[in-house]
Amino acid sequence: MKNRPWTCLSLLALALGISSCSFFQFSVSNYEDVGTFEKRTFALKNYNEEYQIKSKSIDLYFKDGGALPYVELHSFVSALEGLYQTSYISFKTVGERELDLTWRTLEATYQMRVDDRSNSIWVSSLDFFNLIYSTSGTDYNFALKVTDAKSNPGNPVIFDLGTYGIDIFRKKDEVLLPFCIANTLFCSSHYTNLYYNGTAVYNAYFSFAMDEEAMKGAYSENRTFGQAIPEDVAKMNKAGFLFVLDRYYGLRDDFPEGFAPEAVASLASRNDETAFSAMTDILYNQLDEMHTSYDSLSFYASPDGDYSLPVGPRRKAFLEESTELEASYKAAYPEDEPLRFQGDTAIIVSQYPIVTGSSSELKDPQGNLKEDAYLKDSFYYMKEMLSRIEKHGGIKSILLDLTRNGGGNLGAAFRMMGLLTDEKIAYGSTNRLDGSNYYQRMKVDVDEDGDYSDEDSYSSYEWGFLTSGVTFSAANFLACASRRAGIAKVFGENSGGGACPIYAFVNADGSSFHISGPNSMATVSFSKGSPVYAGVQGGAGVDKELDRSYFYGHDDVLDALFD
Repeated sequence: MKNRPWTCLSLLALALGISSCSFFQFSVSNYEDVGTFEKRTFALKNYNEEYQIKSKSIDLYFKDGGALPYVELHSFVSALEGLYQTSYISFKTVGERELDLTWRTLEATYQMRVDDRSNSIWVSSLDFFNLIYSTSGTDYNFALKVTDAKSNPGNPVIFDLGTYGIDIFRKKDEVLLPFCIANTLFCSSHYTNLYYNGTAVYNAYFSFAMDEEAMKGAYSENRTFGQAIPEDVAKMNKAGFLFVLDRYYGLRDDFPEGFAPEAVASLASRNDETAFSAMTDILYNQLDEMHTSYDSLSFYASPDGDYSLPVGPRRKAFLEESTELEASYKAAYPEDEPLRFQGDTAIIVSQYPIVTGSSSELKDPQGNLKEDAYLKDSFYYMKEMLSRIEKHGGIKSILLDLTRNGGGNLGAAFRMMGLLTDEKIAYGSTNRLDGSNYYQRMKVDVDEDGDYSDEDSYSSYEWGFLTSGVTFSAANFLACASRRAGIAKVFGENSGGGACPIYAFVNADGSSFHISGPNSMATVSFSKGSPVYAGVQGGAGVDKELDRSYFYGHDDVLDALFD
């Protein structure tokens, strides 16, 4: 099985103020004969160290002897304690039929309402799904302090599952959802996903594309490789995949006519190679953008199957440009020099991916910064390069080379931006799913002395970025935000966009993929005190254009950009 390339952005966690604690409550609803459901208990194996899920088992339900797993909503949410703060959620039946899930803060009430008659789920706000614990392995917010923030919660959202032929079942006091749909709603947006292989359930960080140990465990214990996909699983493959693309794909409005009918029909094939070809045709040929990829094969994949990935024209152009730049850079700098000096300009080659190191990678048991921390974290990498620049002396301008940087972690990008300025760093986001938007402004404690008000940045230097079409995602945001804030100039080529942080999803057959999620990054300016959001999908623009043939091996030309 092949591991696929990936690019990951981690969003800053929302801080939630909980008002009071309530315990699970559940009322018995009317009985409806919807067939026979068999409940089976499976081991829940947690590979995601960011969330300490406590349950070691999970109940799955199977209708009329089928292979498609369902979950009962109450027990499913209970099993997610450690990801969700489940003790704050109350369950009750309202009216005759609707199951209501509620949690509250001092300021707001968040609700989910599940209606099995209309096969729909209503949420008062997408913030309903944000009752989660902080990540335990990595502090994505270190050296960042939010000074002010404002959000417009947007509209309630209805997930009309019935439109896709997805049923919600109620039997006595149990409300049952397909397992893959429950995972999409409750897990995928938090960079954790559940996989069921017929033997156990596996919780992986983001997806198998980023959690090789989870993938090895699930694949080694799988017993269905090479078998035909069961009919109920195949139908849910199609339904769940289309549901995800329609509701969660951030660039969905670019496809008003939908997707090719031939590929859509083949999504429900019981032949895994056919279903794989249909999914990858939509992901690679039709969507065709670098935040979208097929991540891991189905648990029904054939050991001898042909699982070659197509390459759409936009992806091909991006990869060709990336390959060209990489070859040119290595030819000019075979020793891979992270820092060069030319005249009164220092040139820093950016670390890729832009990354936040875990606590264990950065600090020793006594809390001291490790000598190699700068190799594990982009903020410390930049500080190390800046220390070398100060020791060198005589430098007036700094050029950060982002030409081969395809993105990474937003928290790290914010800290990098804080090195350039003592002003607040502004970040905005808009959501196509519910129309919400928010912004936050942050201060960066560059010298990590606990004082966020002191002027500890390196703003005395004149800053510039060198960008190309490969400068993507978090790197693209860094260039866009810095240029629009007037703290750096951009040289070279227009950056490559990539506005939507990625979400990963799991299909009914255990295959997985990731896409541009529903949130879109934006820079924020203020007009008469009101926030003005500007998207970054179109790239940063440039102050001075420079042909890429001068990117490497022509440091005199790069130095002259600041003249």
